[in-house]
Amino acid sequence: MVNKPNPNPQYIVIEGAEGSGKSTQVERLAQYLTDQGILTKVVREPGSTPAGEAIRNLNQHSKFDLDPKTGLLLVYAARVELLNYISQLTKSGQWVISDRNYLSTYAYQGYGQGMDISTIDQVHRAVMPDNLVPDHTFVIDTSFATNQARLGSQAAELDR
Repeated sequence: MVNKPNPNPQYIVIEGAEGSGKSTQVERLAQYLTDQGILTKVVREPGSTPAGEAIRNLNQHSKFDLDPKTGLLLVYAARVELLNYISQLTKSGQWVISDRNYLSTYAYQGYGQGMDISTIDQVHRAVMPDNLVPDHTFVIDTSFATNQARLGSQAAELDR
């Protein structure tokens, strides 16, 4: 089957905690859409652009003890780059499936690092385009025990 640009491309987000199976569902959905002849691109947040991948690496493997506000601004810098890329993809008729989006910022920076939610809201409103919001967002909800069991030895690293 030949994959063709779609006149009504969709921007789909799949969210969930580490170990929830979100990345597996992203892959399965992408394969299903591709099998249906729909031109599909998978992206991850942060990442999927050169700047986004560099920021992802800095945030995840940094030897620096970054202030939470610095981390927040880096995540949004990566997000701006990614949304520009997503806009290009959808304009060319491709469906986009994103592994995470801004909801993760509230979880990681807000609840995980204790950053004030109103600060995240302010940054979000200041830098996000109003015209590029997901067409569909799915949140995979699994128990903490399930997540821990799936992650196994990786669970200790995620507490970082």
